[in-house]
Amino acid sequence: MKSKTYNILYAILIYCTSFVLTPQSYVYPIILLLGLWQFLKSINYSLKKEDLLLLIGFLISVLVFIFGYKYAINEDSKSILNTYVPYTLLIVSIVFFSRNLNREIIYYLFFLLLFEIGVGIIEFVLGIPYIFVPNAGIGETEYGSTGLLYFNRVFGLSSAVSVFAQKVLISLVLLHYLDFSIKFRRIILVFLIVGFLVSFNRTAIVSGAVFILFYYFRKINLKRITIGIIGLIALVSLALANLEIIIEQFFRGKTEIDYSGRDNIFDFFSNFIKENPLWGNYIQKLWYKPTANELYHAHNTYLETVASTGIVVSFFLFSFIFFTAKRRKTFLYISPFLIYSMSQFGFFWGISLLDIIFFYLLQVGVKNQSNSHLNLRKQI
Repeated sequence: MKSKTYNILYAILIYCTSFVLTPQSYVYPIILLLGLWQFLKSINYSLKKEDLLLLIGFLISVLVFIFGYKYAINEDSKSILNTYVPYTLLIVSIVFFSRNLNREIIYYLFFLLLFEIGVGIIEFVLGIPYIFVPNAGIGETEYGSTGLLYFNRVFGLSSAVSVFAQKVLISLVLLHYLDFSIKFRRIILVFLIVGFLVSFNRTAIVSGAVFILFYYFRKINLKRITIGIIGLIALVSLALANLEIIIEQFFRGKTEIDYSGRDNIFDFFSNFIKENPLWGNYIQKLWYKPTANELYHAHNTYLETVASTGIVVSFFLFSFIFFTAKRRKTFLYISPFLIYSMSQFGFFWGISLLDIIFFYLLQVGVKNQSNSHLNLRKQI
């Protein structure tokens, strides 16, 4: 059993991967080395069958990276690690780093995330987008320029509004994963709904809503069907009464579906895959640079992964996820991140908070969800 101090420090380390004041050049190498150390220890005694899929994909990616490096589009890379090492190394590292975590670490991390969401709500109430100036700049937020929530999003303590929204989504999943009392869960659920509004990431909101439906209606009975019908009628009635406002908010005041430029981004990555199907960008993360001052990832994990690594390596990476989730029965808890990653670059970023939580929940297993030396239900 790890000590309480050890678990708190690990939670802080993980939280620092997305904290605006933390130099990522210090945090990422630490996590990378810890993950690789755990991987080396696992080789002798705890590799699982599905791990072979991950390792085969990684070995192929190393060869592709070595022989294809000079052919890759890498002048736009934003990461030294991405430029000089195959970024599949980061994926392998984060998989084994996450496997070494325990429930108490996740418990402490959850409350760090709640604290930041509270800061974000305070920022919104005060009418300021951030406390600490984001390293990546403020992007297109145009805070306060209109009454649309999209243009009044806050950063919390993150470097980007999208990262802050990720934290709200992660907190929603962890709230239902950890053993909290029903009363506490209801209170925090209301708190998180406010968090979704002040971070107003449409993909995160939809992913969170789908997760709630999956979670509460996965076991159908008469009581839940009745509650569900009543709740659905109430929500539909509320939506119809405020349909114009909802459409205006979700489409950013436009009269047609707003893709936020994703249609052009998706076209670029889709065309790149058609032209480079087998090996992609030779295991270097691909970026879209329409102008000298713009640089975009695919805003879709599946497109980004196939474009960057090719269909061969991607097959092994996605197969690892599928068979691990199937064996451990963890589709419920990773489902919101799978959905979120259809319109955002979520998991497989390399080293990120979302990657850590995604791979932890993927590998923890249903049987282990109640096996904790922390009796959280009694504490809260």
